[in-house]
Amino acid sequence: LLLWGTRRVTRDTMLRHQQRLEGQKSTLESLNRRLEAQKETLQTLNDIAALQETSFQRLVEKALQQGAEHLGMPFAVANRIEGEDYLIQAAYSIDQRFEPGQHLKTSDTFCELTMASADVVAFADADEDGYGEHRCRLRYALKSYIGAPIWVHGERYGALAFSSDRPHPRQFDEVDKEFVRLLARWIGATLMRWRDVEAREELSKRLRKIASQTPGMIYQYRIDAEGRPSFPYASEAINSFYGITPEQAAQDSSAVTETILEEDRDKVLRSINESMENLTPWHCEYRIQRPDGRVIWLAGQSIPEREADGGTIWHGFLHDVTDRKRDERLKGEFISTVSHELRTPLTSISGALGLIQGGALGTPPDAMRGMLTTAHTNSQRLILLINDLLDMEKLVAGKMTFQLQEQPLMPLVDQAIESNQAYADQFQTRYVVTDRMDRASVNVDPMRLQQVMSNLLSNAAKFSPPHTQVEVRVEPIGDRARVSVIDHGPGIPVEFHDRIFQKFSQADASTTRKQGGTGLGLAITRELVERMRGSINFFSEAGQGACFFFELPCREMIQQPESDAAAEDPQARDEAKEVDTLGSRLLIVEDDPDTAVLLATLVRHWGYQAETAHTIGEALKWLERRSFDAITLDLLLPDGNGLTLLRQLREQPRTRELPVLIVSAAAEEGQLEIGGRLDAVDWLAKPLDERRLAGALHSSLSLRPQRERILHVESDGELTHRVAQQLAPSMTLDVARSLQEARYLLDSHDYGLISLDLTGPQSPGWEIIPILSQLARQPAVIILSEEALAPTLLGRMETAIARPGLSAEALMEAFGRQLQGAATSSDDHNEETR
Repeated sequence: LLLWGTRRVTRDTMLRHQQRLEGQKSTLESLNRRLEAQKETLQTLNDIAALQETSFQRLVEKALQQGAEHLGMPFAVANRIEGEDYLIQAAYSIDQRFEPGQHLKTSDTFCELTMASADVVAFADADEDGYGEHRCRLRYALKSYIGAPIWVHGERYGALAFSSDRPHPRQFDEVDKEFVRLLARWIGATLMRWRDVEAREELSKRLRKIASQTPGMIYQYRIDAEGRPSFPYASEAINSFYGITPEQAAQDSSAVTETILEEDRDKVLRSINESMENLTPWHCEYRIQRPDGRVIWLAGQSIPEREADGGTIWHGFLHDVTDRKRDERLKGEFISTVSHELRTPLTSISGALGLIQGGALGTPPDAMRGMLTTAHTNSQRLILLINDLLDMEKLVAGKMTFQLQEQPLMPLVDQAIESNQAYADQFQTRYVVTDRMDRASVNVDPMRLQQVMSNLLSNAAKFSPPHTQVEVRVEPIGDRARVSVIDHGPGIPVEFHDRIFQKFSQADASTTRKQGGTGLGLAITRELVERMRGSINFFSEAGQGACFFFELPCREMIQQPESDAAAEDPQARDEAKEVDTLGSRLLIVEDDPDTAVLLATLVRHWGYQAETAHTIGEALKWLERRSFDAITLDLLLPDGNGLTLLRQLREQPRTRELPVLIVSAAAEEGQLEIGGRLDAVDWLAKPLDERRLAGALHSSLSLRPQRERILHVESDGELTHRVAQQLAPSMTLDVARSLQEARYLLDSHDYGLISLDLTGPQSPGWEIIPILSQLARQPAVIILSEEALAPTLLGRMETAIARPGLSAEALMEAFGRQLQGAATSSDDHNEETR
């Protein structure tokens, strides 16, 4: 019994052990199947992820097919669900039961359960698992189902569903559910990507439509971290500009650079580099040569943006501005024409009327005075109108020149008041300075500051009641100097305050009729002040007058300049005015005959001598024959630009220091062209201000060095020309080729030396000899003769030189000896007198 029991126990133990081994084997086989299933699932997912298609629908349909085959299901759909609307977007169906574009009711499908649970729903047999009465089971005869929601941008978009009209051979496990879950996520991500692509394509399509109607090129320009340029995007206009397609520009932009004209290329590349380095907006105008050979102007602007990889991309716009450039050129030519064709005759009209009215040509009859005054006043108004219009145009175009220089402020203010007092007298008003800053120095263009002061002072005068004063204050405000002009007129209405500095603005139309003006004065004044780094403002109450003031950066002068002290000292000022400039000889170079006559009449009325030349050629001939103390020069001459003559004068030793006054309608353009690089040049714009012309001439002639004057009388100018070049700039040589010329010159000047060429019996020198003894100042005399002269003829003229073979150097040496001897004799005579 014991043995039997032992055997039974052993058999049972072995049986249980065998059963455990079989169970473990079954478990291992199950695990192996799961591992194989997982491996197969991963492979399927990997295959799906590697799919490539050109459309979202085809890509998802391939994924659905592989998923359905992996799960052993005949139907698979990816849908978009919005409420009861169930739209199949992609489908795999062995019998075309379900097709893309088909609309179903959500409640008629098992996806209703998936959308409600927000996770995977799966059952192998609807009848066994409690879904036998669901409408999907009844309507579409589906028995098995596994589905997961598709998420897009964090929201349920629809569902991924696999189904069959037969029960599934096994229950869906976690591997199956995870597979469907991951595939749904992949479809959601793919859908987002494709939706973004479609959105970009739609946006690009719209942009292309817009760009095709835009008169220019919209673009993205990129320079990568290695410096390689390209156009990631360019509208079709790039082809008309540069002759390449957008696709070609995206690969290589060198063809774009090659079309830029060589003289503009460096400017364009430099501006791009500056924009890239500083991330500043890019603006540039340049020329290109189009494929058809035509040269056009392009204007570009764009905003740079730094990319994560170190590259830079610009988003911008490029358009053709050839027509605008042509219009600007025509506009400039028109303004130049207006400037010259209006200002030149106005100079003659206003100047001639001023001369007649001032009595320079005799006292006009009383009956004529009123008409002359009216004509002269209206010509001045017309001059101011033209000047305002042209000044505003230059300011807007940035073509007005500013010669900024550090100088005392008060002399400029005093000069402006003095210059405008005559205008204020018309309104029975006087200017009074109540506060001064005598030690203030400002960095300004004196002419522009005078223009600012003139605008403010004239406005204050014409709006002031008769017998009142306009107050001028100059006071410190921190590190700035404030100049205020205060009147006691009607003031400025509050509703007009915001428009006071706008162009063509006046408080009401009656102001223009009563007081005149264009409404440009204050707009110009503000531009001028701001260009000199200042600011301008005002305050006013209706009926209480107005105060206009501007402020300029200033500093205190360490020592008051001598010129200022002289200006404040009446005696010193009077002595300065007494510098002898009368009798100075001027050359007027002016193409307009009327203006030339006017200028000559004016300067002769002021006590100067004048000769006129209408061309550069005539001017050069005059300069070869005679020495002049100053020149007035027009820039618009028939045979060239007056600046050409000016440069020639500065290249010659004889005329290098000769004062030149540019009197031209194109004075501004001339200043801009030479940039202030030539010395001893003053600029006066037409129409002329007679006071400014007189002041400029007096200043130029007063500052010229005092030079000994020599008169040479001969009929042949070859020797004279060579001598004149060597005499400059220490002496002035005048040449007379006739007795009449010699008499005129002797009446006009005192000469330290006279040389007479007696070569030939017809020489005017023979007729000059008797006149010399009648001169108040007895000059040294040199005689040039072909043969020795009798002592009785020579008299006190101790120097005689043989003319044949005479060189300019020998004549110069003789001039020097005689002048030195004359100076010594003069000193001895003065000593004896004392």
